[in-house]
Amino acid sequence: MSQELTDQIDNQINIKPNELILDYAFKNIDDSKLKIIGEKIASCTNLQKLIVDLEENSFTENGIQYFAQEIQRCESLDNIKLILPYNHLNNQSAAYLSQSLVQLKNLRKLCLDLSVNGISDGISKIGELIVQNTAIKYLDLILSDNPIHDQQAQLLSKCISQSQSIKGITLMLPEVNVGNIGFQSLIEALTQSQSLEQFKLVLIDSGHAITQESLVKFGQAISKNNKLISFHLSLSNIPRDDLKLIKQVYFEISQNQNLVSFVLDFRLK
Repeated sequence: MSQELTDQIDNQINIKPNELILDYAFKNIDDSKLKIIGEKIASCTNLQKLIVDLEENSFTENGIQYFAQEIQRCESLDNIKLILPYNHLNNQSAAYLSQSLVQLKNLRKLCLDLSVNGISDGISKIGELIVQNTAIKYLDLILSDNPIHDQQAQLLSKCISQSQSIKGITLMLPEVNVGNIGFQSLIEALTQSQSLEQFKLVLIDSGHAITQESLVKFGQAISKNNKLISFHLSLSNIPRDDLKLIKQVYFEISQNQNLVSFVLDFRLK
């Protein structure tokens, strides 16, 4: 089995020495196998792009620690995508990932799919990456169906507002418990950021309705933001009575001449 795990890497690296796209989803990868995969990846010294799909396996936070430490040795990496849903990952797992990824000083683009795990306050460790590693310009963070509430959204918002180098952020937060407080903190972080140019927030199926007051503040914040060039917001549970207000918000945002594109995906209840 170990040979099968590494053969996939050998076959790809011989074709593209700078790029690896690995599919280990649903392969019953445990801690020992994940360590083998990490060691083999680390041996690819010229690696610049890494995509690894590890959805629904059987490793623990110990396996993530081994794996992250090995990836850290690939100092030339500038683009990483790790797909890690359904793996019972916790806050310590997020911390291990952050501790290693922060050392990659050539890392420009990072995508972490941590959907359907057990991450809550650990979101702040991921957020600290964009503060401490100024090489990272683009972060995609997918956290659907994790125990994330307003408090965790506020922790992440603080990191976004403190970052001096991040240019683009995508936050996928469907099926979490973020409401008005968390939503407002994320929008405030967006306005306070000195570097953000692209921002996408998907906050649907959370069970919380965003209030009219929050929508008004959101429209005002985006209409006056002279740094943004691209914006996307998806919300659900919007009352039909708010249609007139939504039109007003849309009009306000459309007056921002710096925006090249913006999308408002409001799903009515």
